[in-house]
Amino acid sequence: MNSPNNLGLNGIVIHPNGFLIVAKYEGGELYKVPLDDPESIIKVGIPENIPTIDGILLSESNELYLVSNALPQMTHKEKIFKLRTSDNWSSALVQDKIFTGRNFPTSLIKIKGQFLYLKTFLNKLFSGDSNVREFGLEKFKFQN
Repeated sequence: MNSPNNLGLNGIVIHPNGFLIVAKYEGGELYKVPLDDPESIIKVGIPENIPTIDGILLSESNELYLVSNALPQMTHKEKIFKLRTSDNWSSALVQDKIFTGRNFPTSLIKIKGQFLYLKTFLNKLFSGDSNVREFGLEKFKFQN
């Protein structure tokens, strides 16, 4: 159970093989939820630590992109991760990652073959800076 200062489930995608992939923000966990048996939730095994997961995007049936951001009290670097699976999302490996800078990335989208993430700068708002007026979409591309 989450305390009021913790965030729970956040990102979600539907997989063409009949299940959801759901992200839990704190702890950077992914879960596979079969649509025909939603009680049979499986935690996706990821050997690399991902501190937080916000938005997720299914790029291909065996490839998922996810964004990790940092609340003001957190010290990890904000990144976009590329994960791959070879067992239909029972487990996944991090294939690549891109550092985004301290711009609090939250969501991912693919438009006309290009991948973009949303820069929100919510970290500044959470720190009390009410003058933040910046946001925008930024292109990203993995090398492999």
